[in-house]
Amino acid sequence: MFAKTVGAMLLAGGLSACELALQSEQPLLQAGREAPQAGLWAFMRGSCSPPASGAVETWPECAAPVWLKGDIATFFMERPVRADFLISDGDLKIVRVGMRSPDDGAGASDGYTYAVVEPEGRSPFAKARVWAIGCSHVDQPDGAVSDDDDPCGAETEQALRMASALARKEEPTWTAVLVSPAPQR
Repeated sequence: MFAKTVGAMLLAGGLSACELALQSEQPLLQAGREAPQAGLWAFMRGSCSPPASGAVETWPECAAPVWLKGDIATFFMERPVRADFLISDGDLKIVRVGMRSPDDGAGASDGYTYAVVEPEGRSPFAKARVWAIGCSHVDQPDGAVSDDDDPCGAETEQALRMASALARKEEPTWTAVLVSPAPQR
């Protein structure tokens, strides 16, 4: 339940209040070759200007800080929330975010939320456009999307990719830019 709540908050920010983000209980995608540069990223809506520095307290309200490193994303909300993170291969790149409850620090993910990503430049990239995949993108007659307790749950990779293609036809939900690269060791 925590994963669905947080996942919806994180990825449905650009959708109307009556929509949620597409989710699954089991991971539907495997890691691909694309990867963002490690460091502090700003996820911005609309015409939001990128932050000039890593000093988050100076950022505009329209920019949300996320630390990305390897296969972990840390979202800064009331307190930091860690999530498993990967980008799939394919014509349409999809981000899979595996949310963990705050009590599960290093445990398995509680569920998965998805978004479409279009990196700019070669991997590891420093800028991308991101689309939330909302429930309105799910209209599959083949039963590949759950219609029981969770009307916005994908059960197959095919259903996820079909919903992703519909989301990609709209304006991006966010622009994501690397603001401060992680220190090199």
